[in-house]
Amino acid sequence: MALVLAFALSSRAAQRDYRFDGRISREVLDNYLSRAVTFTDFLHGKGSVADNLRFLTNTGAKLVGRAIYRWGGEEALPALLETAQPIARQAHAADADTILQAACFEIVTTNVGKLPVPEWLFRQSSWFAHQPESYRNEWLRYAWKWLREHDPNGWLEMPGSRTLHAPIGNQWWYWANTRSTATPEGFNQEETIKAIWAQDVAKRDLLSHHPDFVVVEYAVNDPNTQAAAESLEGLIRQIVRGAKPARGRPALYDEPRRRQRPGMAGQGGTPLQPADGEFSRRALAGHQGRPNEVERRGGGHGASQ
Repeated sequence: MALVLAFALSSRAAQRDYRFDGRISREVLDNYLSRAVTFTDFLHGKGSVADNLRFLTNTGAKLVGRAIYRWGGEEALPALLETAQPIARQAHAADADTILQAACFEIVTTNVGKLPVPEWLFRQSSWFAHQPESYRNEWLRYAWKWLREHDPNGWLEMPGSRTLHAPIGNQWWYWANTRSTATPEGFNQEETIKAIWAQDVAKRDLLSHHPDFVVVEYAVNDPNTQAAAESLEGLIRQIVRGAKPARGRPALYDEPRRRQRPGMAGQGGTPLQPADGEFSRRALAGHQGRPNEVERRGGGHGASQ
């Protein structure tokens, strides 16, 4: 009877789920917390590393608290990390699901001034500025979305203006401004930042109220840029996804604007994007994977879609 009970207990333990990627489910979180142990300085190499690792694997510990930590003595951190890396590799080779907790407590001493600041820390804005424009804009969308989905208390502080540790040609400063005669060295993230914030407002102040009918005006003040056109597509996608279940098909009233717009940024007129309604139609066309259920209505300038 005892043997059967032991087998049942071990089988049940083997079935525990420790898988997560990004967000963690309540079940997986409870599984980790139910197998948590404080093992101070495990990654510091204190005592017998081999026997400490044996203890963790033998007991089935999954969350190892205070495995590495500092309480003052900040100048020892670089050497401590060097010591910890091979031990962490051994622990994960023995059990890939093990979480090793790092702790940084509530004091900072003057010894922190002895820590060298790594060069890469100064390069973050330079890295961003050196990427292609399309990648910079897409990265901002990705970073904003990831933070909002994984940390309700986290917000992305947008890049606006700062120095470049690694210059681009003779340019030592990053500006998110739209490139123009006033700011010819602008990096063109302005409209992407505006669009991200606009979509966030739409979700919070509009879609959260579950409206029955929404009108989107994409008009003269909207610049003729790829980022602006894609922001329209993103807004429509949000509206479609957040819409109430409808009896009919979602409808797009598409007023093509194919004529030249006069006086844009002093350029004497700028042709609009080819097939001006393309982005909004594309957003609706994929509605719930049923493109044939989108109704298109044309209007304006005698053209219809």
